[in-house]
Amino acid sequence: MKFQIASLLLASFCAGSSLAQPTREDLAFAQKVPIADLHMHVYGRGGSQPAVLLPAIKRNNVRWAGGVGNYLDEMAAKLGENYIGTAGQLEYFLIFRDYGPSGLIDPENPLLLKLLEKALIGFEKGTVKGFGEMHTDNHNDLGSKIARAIRADNPAMRKMFQLASRYDGFVQIHVESSPQALEDILRLALDFPRVNIVLSHCMPRSTPVQLAELFANRPNIYCELSATGPVHDVNGKGGRVFTRDGIEPRWKSLIVRFPDRFLLGTDPCCGLENRYDEMVNELRNHFLPALPVDLQEKIAFKNAVQLFRLKE
Repeated sequence: MKFQIASLLLASFCAGSSLAQPTREDLAFAQKVPIADLHMHVYGRGGSQPAVLLPAIKRNNVRWAGGVGNYLDEMAAKLGENYIGTAGQLEYFLIFRDYGPSGLIDPENPLLLKLLEKALIGFEKGTVKGFGEMHTDNHNDLGSKIARAIRADNPAMRKMFQLASRYDGFVQIHVESSPQALEDILRLALDFPRVNIVLSHCMPRSTPVQLAELFANRPNIYCELSATGPVHDVNGKGGRVFTRDGIEPRWKSLIVRFPDRFLLGTDPCCGLENRYDEMVNELRNHFLPALPVDLQEKIAFKNAVQLFRLKE
């Protein structure tokens, strides 16, 4: 009975604190804190060009950016040490295009071997810090030409983890939540303790309870928050993690419990390339102010600086 009462009191406290209004200090800090964008796609084609996104980064006080493909020399030259370069996304797409889902799990696929060779050069030169965004399961992205559903823990993916482990690197994975996916992520995190796993979009379709279990059991699993707010919502009203009214209470409780595991991201992709300002604005106006200043600072950039060995 005492445990039940304590649980109810804790739940009540978390819900109440989630609904608390931001202070003036919280609001002001959210507008000026520098941001590390861990889901900054620049493809070098269409509206996704360095000439478009580099000015957007600068005017939004996004100091570090990358975490996903494509790796572009121009972005690296302009951002220097603040570029979080990754390998693999373009090549992974080409494997899927040419070989289908079975090619993505084949550890001897010739395109995979080229991907690993190229990544090795990047790791050795220090221009690449990890792999990303590796789509293993996005099958609910209906109508997408890149939709697929494969195991996150597969022989080809393990080759990427083996290489990343040699350089204390990371792998950013786009995987939808399922019992099998949760098991795979836990196993990969256990088998490769030197690799930091970043879950794109905080693992689509996952719940705060599921993520809490991942975080509590493995120290090397992280969650980046791109595409979890109103801009990416088809109706432009809500968001899986936060809305224009702030952070959803269950998610805020998770963030407050595990503030070291969250990273910011935008995902200017797939027709949203010209809405980068809106993506950063919703983070500054609706997500960050719902948190105290010390947690804002952690999630906005401190966690990324530590995780990816960046310079402040």
